[in-house]
Amino acid sequence: IGTTQVGTSTVTSAGTQTYTGNLTVTSTAGTATFTTSNSAIEIKGTTTLNSHATFVAGAGNLIFTGLVSIANKDLTVSSSAVATLTAGITGSTGNVNIAATTRTDVDGDVSLTGAGNIEIDRAVISGRSVSTNGGNVVFDGAVTLDVGGVTVSTGALTTGSISFNSTLNGNQTLALTAGTGN
Repeated sequence: IGTTQVGTSTVTSAGTQTYTGNLTVTSTAGTATFTTSNSAIEIKGTTTLNSHATFVAGAGNLIFTGLVSIANKDLTVSSSAVATLTAGITGSTGNVNIAATTRTDVDGDVSLTGAGNIEIDRAVISGRSVSTNGGNVVFDGAVTLDVGGVTVSTGALTTGSISFNSTLNGNQTLALTAGTGN
């Protein structure tokens, strides 16, 4: 199982897209878009963005089993039923935007070392952290603190804000750090 390199601007399929090894996105168009007809997209290895990437699964699930490294590139999941982040996301100033109609399973840390923004729909967070250093963190839809303590931070000395745009559920500890933001 090797690495799949995607240098094109679109990958479209009527059925499921499965990448059994690592995925490296290097679209010369600036953004690579992966689209299915309401079927799953699953990347079983690590995902590395050397260009922006958009995933469109419609009513299908999106599963990132390995670590997703975005650096300064944007990761957008414009539609999915359930989005799963098993090993989490790392980056710097790239933005993360995950849309899910059912839920987003945050089973790994989402950690941006720069001022990238994070927006996650219907997050179910399992004892992980969601953090940026100066960007904003926005949770759309109900958030569930599943197991273990959860940390959400925009940095202690930055202007990033944390927003919960719906209910917050669960009996777990939640630590919030928004610096000079809201």
